[in-house]
Amino acid sequence: MVGGSVPKLIGVLVVGGIRTRRTNQSIRILMGRPTAERIAAIGQLVAQGVMSASVEQTYALDETPQALERLGSNLAQGKLVITVT
Repeated sequence: MVGGSVPKLIGVLVVGGIRTRRTNQSIRILMGRPTAERIAAIGQLVAQGVMSASVEQTYALDETPQALERLGSNLAQGKLVITVT
């Protein structure tokens, strides 16, 4: 799952189109306002293995500055997760 600006989404579609030809994976656009019902439906798809999110890296809370730096570089290829324990 990818969020962001229109140019970033277009870039994902272009790269994704190339990637789908080489792998068994596919890429689709899912757009809409994030309501509780929609988030629950997406959660069910993830739980069923129909949809997955690409997590690039997990950071501890004290590593948040590094996570934000990576996010700001526009080089992240997946979600960046900050864990709070």
